[in-house]
Amino acid sequence: MTPMTRKQSELLFEEYLTAQGYSDWSHEPPVEGKSKRPDFRLNHGGSSHFFEVKEFDAPNFPPGYGGAYNPYKPIREKINQATRQFKEYKESSCSLVLANPNLAVVQLETPSEIIGAMLGNLGFQIPVDAISDEGLLPEQVFMGGGKMVDDKHQSAQNTTFSSIIVLCTYPLWQNQFRAAIKMRQRELGRKTTLEEEFEFIDAIPNSPDLRRVRAVVHENPCARIPLSRDLFVGPFDERWGVEGEFIKRVYVGREIVSFEEAVGNC
Repeated sequence: MTPMTRKQSELLFEEYLTAQGYSDWSHEPPVEGKSKRPDFRLNHGGSSHFFEVKEFDAPNFPPGYGGAYNPYKPIREKINQATRQFKEYKESSCSLVLANPNLAVVQLETPSEIIGAMLGNLGFQIPVDAISDEGLLPEQVFMGGGKMVDDKHQSAQNTTFSSIIVLCTYPLWQNQFRAAIKMRQRELGRKTTLEEEFEFIDAIPNSPDLRRVRAVVHENPCARIPLSRDLFVGPFDERWGVEGEFIKRVYVGREIVSFEEAVGNC
């Protein structure tokens, strides 16, 4: 497959790897003793890491279409597809890379949707002893249907998956704009008016130079071989994983930290 015939998501992954300085990677390499070829192999830290890259078709809804939307379904379908590619690679770190270059109706940039697709539909329950002065205290739980958990036997499955990685672009211009507005508000000691904010649009022009491809890693807590935490740690990258009893953001790139501090999100 030539670069011109590769999927947009594969080209995006190559762009990311190159931008982050990874050079020891190959596209659909033959692997001795294996009949399947995952999309990419990356050699790092003395080990081979395999990646299957998937994208979503743009929807073709009929006029007047309406109805319920299951945010987990399209993600779980990609997990099923990647499972077949990884079947022979149980001795290696294998990750599914998801991208949405066709702007399909899928929620990739919400960590809870990716984690829910892996571990189960997110829901709430109220333990009988969770009562405070303010009333009942619900807690978030996984309700079932996750591709990494066998609901029937309450055991881990698809343990070959090390992680699901979302490949997307960071909204650099939007955050530069927000940071500039926030700084101006501090200088003035008040909220800025719409007219004042419009002035920043010309002062901070958007351009292709501001495009930053980034990776958001969602670790599979059931993984047989975890994805090394020194991979995909760029200035605009993030990683979600288990720490203690909770799933939380375990890595955030320095550029994201800078913007969050500037706009007061930390």
